[in-house]
Amino acid sequence: MRKIIKNVLNADEIKGIIDSLNIEPGKTTENNTIVTNAMGFYSAPETLKYVSRIEEYVKQELDTDIKFNSTFTRVCYNGCFLRIHTDRIGLDYTVSMCLKRDVAWPLCISTKLIEIPKDQNFSWDPKMYKQADWLNGEYEEFDCMPGDVISAAEGRRYPHWRNPLVCDENQSNIYVFYHWTKV
Repeated sequence: MRKIIKNVLNADEIKGIIDSLNIEPGKTTENNTIVTNAMGFYSAPETLKYVSRIEEYVKQELDTDIKFNSTFTRVCYNGCFLRIHTDRIGLDYTVSMCLKRDVAWPLCISTKLIEIPKDQNFSWDPKMYKQADWLNGEYEEFDCMPGDVISAAEGRRYPHWRNPLVCDENQSNIYVFYHWTKV
C-alpha cells in the first residue's frame, strides 16, 4: 500500500539539493511525448547523498532484494504534465520526493496492474486505451509537501501521471525520483 512518509529530509537538506542544481528559470530540457515544460537532471550528486536513508524506507516495505539504479530530479513549470505511462526496464520501484511545492500537484497512480513482458524495454502505451474508459476512476492521488516522499511505487507495473500544472510563471514544483531495480 502506497503512502506518504513525512519529513524524510529537513529544510537544510532540501536547500542543499536545490542549490546544487543548475536551474535556469524558465529554461526547459524536457519537451517530449511523456513530459513537457520541465527541466531534468539525471543522478545529480547532491541527491545521491540520501540514497541509503531512503532505501531503508523501501526495504521496510518490500519483501524482495533491490539494487539502487539512479535518481532523476525534475523542475516543473506552468503547463507541465506527465503523460500516463509505465516506467522502463530497470525502474522497478520508485520513491517520489517533493523538494519544492509552490502549488498542489498530485501524482496519480493507477490501482490497475499492467503486466509488461520482462524483455520489453519500452513503457506501456496508453494509446491502446481511452484514458477515461480504461481508468474508470481506479487510481490514487498523492500530494506531498517538501521533504515528504511517496513510498515505493511499482512504476513499471502501475501506470502513473500528473495532470497539467497550473501555476504562475514565477512558480515551480521540484521533485526527485529515486529508482531501484529488483534483483
